Amino acid sequence: MGEMIEFSHVTKQFADNTAVADLNLAIRAGELFVLVGTSGSGKTTTLKMINRLVAPTSGTITFDGKGLNAFNLRRLRWDIGYVLQQIALFPTMTVGQNIALIPEMKKWPRTKVKQAVDEGLRSVGLDPKTYRDRLPSELSGGEQQRIGILRALVARPPVILMDEPFSALDPLSRTQLQDLVLELHARLGMTIVFVTHDMNEAMRLGDRIAVMKEGHLLQVGTPTEIAEAPANTFVADFFASAQRSPLSVAVASLAPYGTAVGRGEEAGAASGESDLQSAPGLSTGAPVVSGQTTLSELLPELAESNHVTVKAQEGNFDLSASAVLRYLADNEKEQSK
Repeated sequence: MGEMIEFSHVTKQFADNTAVADLNLAIRAGELFVLVGTSGSGKTTTLKMINRLVAPTSGTITFDGKGLNAFNLRRLRWDIGYVLQQIALFPTMTVGQNIALIPEMKKWPRTKVKQAVDEGLRSVGLDPKTYRDRLPSELSGGEQQRIGILRALVARPPVILMDEPFSALDPLSRTQLQDLVLELHARLGMTIVFVTHDMNEAMRLGDRIAVMKEGHLLQVGTPTEIAEAPANTFVADFFASAQRSPLSVAVASLAPYGTAVGRGEEAGAASGESDLQSAPGLSTGAPVVSGQTTLSELLPELAESNHVTVKAQEGNFDLSASAVLRYLADNEKEQSK
């Protein structure tokens, strides 16, 4: 696997602030590469230098073996898809028109554009007849972000940049879209450079991860390499914080938020109301998961079925998507105290 993007002694200075310091980094063709770090680490500046939204103060960046400045800027950006947290869909254009922007700029035939739009919508789980002519304001946040991803990849660029695209979404939508990115990457094989401040997200998505702090690259490795041999205390603590995330808990511990199977009563008093009736028929039809399943592993299942039965040592219980959201909200309140 060759190198698609390479930074050689790249520094970016903003007035008195060094956003990126002497960065040496190679991103391989076809990998899902994650830049992770806290606010001010330089990860977004690094990402934006790839498509020349930000110019380096010194050093060189190559794209597919050629210096970035050797490319026509418009054509470079046509070959590098870009997905933002803010999504930035054009509000007066339909979903289909938003998706078709780059293919039309490349002067694709109209029939090819329509086919690409419809196939793309199906690939991200949206029915073309239902969604093609809608406006962005008629979509949920998760649906808008699916369109943002589709717009970036519809022309099949070799590289896609993703700048914290899911950080504003609820946990269920975020997990669904992480799964979508993994599926599209496996199927299409493009190079993805993904920025996040969430180590859990980085570990879930990345073929390799680059950990940054205050403009410096601290470590590059696979999730396993970073977990087993962190380069320093900061990386170790950052990884440990991910392991303490509420998404890493075993779902057996969410019993107070569920409904005991077969007793017709709430297992706990988190809401004062039962999310699910515990009639045998409902539980029988629900997917069954082990109590040792982590919440992050469970979220895709909940997104599909809306509830599951958890088989726990202390007793089986039904757990709904709304109950999980209550748990996450309570956890957030507790952390903010």
